[in-house]
Amino acid sequence: MNKRELRKSGGRNNRGRITVRHRGGGHKRLERQLEYNQGEHKIEMTGVVQRVEYDPNRTAYVAECEGYQRNCYKIIGGEEGVKEVQIGKEIKVVKLKDVGVGEQVYKVSLRKGQEGKIARAAGAGCIIVKQGGKGTIVRMPSGQIAEINGENSCYQGVV
Repeated sequence: MNKRELRKSGGRNNRGRITVRHRGGGHKRLERQLEYNQGEHKIEMTGVVQRVEYDPNRTAYVAECEGYQRNCYKIIGGEEGVKEVQIGKEIKVVKLKDVGVGEQVYKVSLRKGQEGKIARAAGAGCIIVKQGGKGTIVRMPSGQIAEINGENSCYQGVV
């Protein structure tokens, strides 16, 4: 389901010339095609976890979710990463203003209606420092502190 073979370049460009040395070999990998939120009409997508899979092309695990329109793969997270995700758990997008202070979030969007851009790697998570005012103050995985609009979307937990 939604898997395809990932072609390797062996360090060669479109003309067949070696541009990066020492590339080659390795295990054959299948790419899981992820369902990303595309526009505001799909931003409230929820899904129920069917199974969790290892994806060799990403640092994070992916879950096969049944929901919205069809079965799809999503990058997932739990309270302590993938260990906490259970089969049958519903994954849903929440707004930053609805998350409590001190809680961790991942896949945070920078603009309303946009797909999440911050904290998408395995083990990454942002911490909510303060709520109120014009937005939500968030400590990013790099340690930087930023104020982000409270209407922006995110997922609760750690990838």
